[in-house]
Amino acid sequence: MKLVENIRFVKVNTEGIPNGICVGGWLVVHGIKVKRQGSQYKVLFPERKLYAEVYKPVVTALNPEFKKEVDALILSEFYKALENK
Repeated sequence: MKLVENIRFVKVNTEGIPNGICVGGWLVVHGIKVKRQGSQYKVLFPERKLYAEVYKPVVTALNPEFKKEVDALILSEFYKALENK
């Protein structure tokens, strides 16, 4: 079973907004974004606004290794989509 599959983007330009990623073949996560920060792109997991400028994560990775792996997969698909634009 693949860990992450079926990554689709709503729009691709200097920023990418994945429509959703399928995790483990049974869970879809929406609201993940790819943003440019300086000369690099960064994957941002969804957050919800509590009040003023205070946000709380909606989805978090269980460990840093998993986060790095998911980020790499999302960025890889993002770069492919950016090239095909």
